[in-house]
Amino acid sequence: MAHLKHTTWHRQRGLTLVELMVTIAVIAILATTAVSTMSNMRAKQQVVEAASAIAAKVQRAKSLARAKSEDIQLIVSTSAVTIQDKATTPNVLDTLDFSNQYPDVTVSASRGTFGLSYLRGTMSSGNVTVVSNTADYAARIVITGQGRIRFCSDDGLENYYGKVCT
Repeated sequence: MAHLKHTTWHRQRGLTLVELMVTIAVIAILATTAVSTMSNMRAKQQVVEAASAIAAKVQRAKSLARAKSEDIQLIVSTSAVTIQDKATTPNVLDTLDFSNQYPDVTVSASRGTFGLSYLRGTMSSGNVTVVSNTADYAARIVITGQGRIRFCSDDGLENYYGKVCT
């Protein structure tokens, strides 16, 4: 009897080739799912960070206009947001370069230049849209004539901004 137990234990010592292949297939499926989820999360985070950085530059432009007691321009291009004064030869006061910090994001604006009036505290109204190049995420920054900033999104970022664009 003891001899039978020893041979049974001896036969079940390793994994069969089928068990090993199934295990490797399950690990490959889990890894593929994890990589795709992580890339979507990264794309979403890039859009959120870029939109927040643009909003911070708008706030900075408003602060600079008040502090310097002069009208300021906020220039939005596909690669950068630049704050400059309205002098004959404009001085660049601050800039945000997208090509280095947010390479997977495209920025577009309803107007290229937003003007800020320091006397009235008003601003040219318009929209700045941030779109991910790698996934279907987009956020819009709505700037009102009173200089207020509002975020909205149609592409799954409502959890970040709480509003769907209308």
